[in-house]
Amino acid sequence: MAYSDEKKTENSELSESQFVLNNEEEVEEETAHIESDFNNSEIGFVIDDTYEETEEPAAETVEDNPFVKDDDYGKNDTEENVNTVDTVDVTDFSTKKKDKKSIKGFFTKGRIIAISIIAAVLLILVAVFFTLSHFWRNGEMKMPGFLASTGLYQGDSFRYFDGITVNGVDIGGLTKEQAAKKIEAQMKVSSVDYEITVKYEDKSIVLKKKDFEYSAINGSALKDAKEYCIRVMKGEAKKEKRNYTCAVTLSSKCQKDLAEKVGKVIHKDPVNATIEKADAQGLVFLDEQKGYDLDKDDFFKQIGNVIAKQKEKSTITAKVKFKEPTIKKAELTENIQELSSHSTTSTNNANGTANMTKAMNMCNGTVIEPGEVWSFNATTGNSEDQSAGWLPAAAYSGGYVVQSVGGGICQASTTIYVAALYANLGVVERSAHAWQSSYASPGFDATVDYRSLDLKLKNTSKYPVYLSCGASGRVMTCKIYGSKKDFFDKVEVFTETTARVPGEYFTVRTYRRVTLNGN
Repeated sequence: MAYSDEKKTENSELSESQFVLNNEEEVEEETAHIESDFNNSEIGFVIDDTYEETEEPAAETVEDNPFVKDDDYGKNDTEENVNTVDTVDVTDFSTKKKDKKSIKGFFTKGRIIAISIIAAVLLILVAVFFTLSHFWRNGEMKMPGFLASTGLYQGDSFRYFDGITVNGVDIGGLTKEQAAKKIEAQMKVSSVDYEITVKYEDKSIVLKKKDFEYSAINGSALKDAKEYCIRVMKGEAKKEKRNYTCAVTLSSKCQKDLAEKVGKVIHKDPVNATIEKADAQGLVFLDEQKGYDLDKDDFFKQIGNVIAKQKEKSTITAKVKFKEPTIKKAELTENIQELSSHSTTSTNNANGTANMTKAMNMCNGTVIEPGEVWSFNATTGNSEDQSAGWLPAAAYSGGYVVQSVGGGICQASTTIYVAALYANLGVVERSAHAWQSSYASPGFDATVDYRSLDLKLKNTSKYPVYLSCGASGRVMTCKIYGSKKDFFDKVEVFTETTARVPGEYFTVRTYRRVTLNGN
């Protein structure tokens, strides 16, 4: 029901509900009209949470009428000509009862029977499927092709037939993941006391059970076993007990340790061709030799197979990867030639000449490989050791000539030094005498002392250098052989006096001019 506080409403949809406050009669008449409307309505109103109806409605006063507001008009103000009633939604208290009746009506006896039958059929089908799957899985009954080929049944739930083993481990009834874990666990606790001999040519090493630590399996064994089971399901193969072999993956730490342990034994450095000797007929060369290292991939594959078969004792032949030498005999034959030659004549006594001859013979046949540094003292040893055959002879010491064991060997080192200058060898260490030598020009001598002074030469070419040293009577000669290729065309050596005090001393500086390809 609509109402308004305004005395007059213009151009309103509620034009029929205008309020008149002239006299009480009209109010009573209007009230009676409203009461009449209430009696004719089938709608009951809920006021203050109570519901009340009377057979004959009594006259209402303004105070009793809930549709009259006295806020603005005072106690005697009333509504007039209110004959429009708004629709009020009233709760239907019978809804819950109707819902219960509807649910009860749905589950009729006929419907319950139908649902029960459907459920029973589904349960029977599921039971039949799983019963059949038992026979399919065990290969006792041919599986429908569409199930076997599409993987509808194989999927994650696939299980291997009873009687299928991998590395001797029974995996019947297991999924692929379960089978892999069982095989790995079995490998880790294996009681096999291994004794595996790894050999190559004349080299060998024995590995024991303690040398192995496992981490996983690899290979196609589980895949092959599954494919076989599927073929049996399809009826394409006969069911039988089968064992498959798979390799075993060793832990990364185990692989590293084994590769290092076995690799040290199964290893050989390549050997370059070199000069063996120089004789009257010329130079004699030694052939090159290939080197090799353990083929790790093949090694671990063979080890895995042995462990998979669980053989207590076995021998495997290692494979190797060859390493070619960098210098071959053919190159040496083509390129090696005499680079330089130098001779000196002894002015020492017999013992001194014997000492220098001994030193030249010990240096004879020396091969200095590319990049290598050669030491005179390391080659001749302790020249002050008389028990080693060195004799007392004249030698310089503190500016004086004295008798010293090994005296005279400085002439041997000087002879080799001058030959090295003309062969363009690098000079790493060299010392001059305090006094001018009788057998060498100033700047061309090289004194040695086992305790403090040495002559060291370096081969800066890419081919080996050979020292041919010897003595003929009192003449000491050193010839150096090597390759001039990419090394030098011509070497010139000269000296320059940089300072001189007559009667006291003079200083000499030695120079070497090397020409290669005209530069």
